[in-house]
Amino acid sequence: MVTWIYGLTLIVLSNFKVVHSITSSFCNITGGNNASTTKTDKPTITVPFPEVLSVPEHYVWCSAEGTPPINISLLNASNCTPLASGIGKVASKIKQEGNYTCVAKNEAGFDTTDFTVALIDCGPCQCLGYNAGSHVWNTYHCIWGDSAPELFWKLIPTTTTDLRLDENKIQVLPPHVFFNLSQLKDLDLSRNQIDKLPEQVFAQLTNLQYLYLYGNKIQILPPDIFFNLSRLTTLALDGNKIQNLPPHIFVNLSELERLFLGWNKIQFLPPDIFFNLSKLSSLSLSENQIVELPELLFAKLSNLKYL
Repeated sequence: MVTWIYGLTLIVLSNFKVVHSITSSFCNITGGNNASTTKTDKPTITVPFPEVLSVPEHYVWCSAEGTPPINISLLNASNCTPLASGIGKVASKIKQEGNYTCVAKNEAGFDTTDFTVALIDCGPCQCLGYNAGSHVWNTYHCIWGDSAPELFWKLIPTTTTDLRLDENKIQVLPPHVFFNLSQLKDLDLSRNQIDKLPEQVFAQLTNLQYLYLYGNKIQILPPDIFFNLSRLTTLALDGNKIQNLPPHIFVNLSELERLFLGWNKIQFLPPDIFFNLSKLSSLSLSENQIVELPELLFAKLSNLKYL
């Protein structure tokens, strides 16, 4: 039996052995098989990336899915001691680059995942981390007053959940700028000078809940620009130069609650543009150039409160 004590949390892994090899910096967890349960019940660990890019102010986390309760620990692989322990999800601020291991156990079995952490400095940006147990928020807020340096786009921490780049005179977004930021929940690109969105620029942001693009110069929206954002609850496109909306541009945004399209140059709304937005409660279309509304345009918006 191995017992880890971290703070006031006591994690006991019965019949387990933690082995630290001098030839490897990773921790090996052995033992604990239980033949009486099915493989699907065992915990499955997830980490943001196998190679994590972080800042000292951010939390690095791992979580596990499976039959609860799941005891989980985040270990420093150099000495196999726990940095954090808990149930379901754990997080810790990491100050040293190197190798780390997550181990999770429930009555059905166990799982381990190894990953590496590289650290960068916040530089001119503001970095903050918040850990509320089951929820981790890591903010990365940058204001240059000018267009973002080219090197910046390659050094955004992958641990970022809240990326704020408003008021930076950004004109162009590199096509793959957010490719390694799948943990983003909040993205603020408002009040820049963006006039075009690359077709796949948001394709990897499957956890995104808030997207702010207001106050730019966007004229055309690619038809599938928001297709992968199925968890999005707020989309702000007001204050741009949008003239037309592709007919199915919002079709996959079934969780959307707030949609702001005011202060554009929209002249025509496709009849089914809001067809799948049954959770929408706020819709702004003011200060456009709309001359006629399709007869059943709002028919599916049963939760709409503000128009």
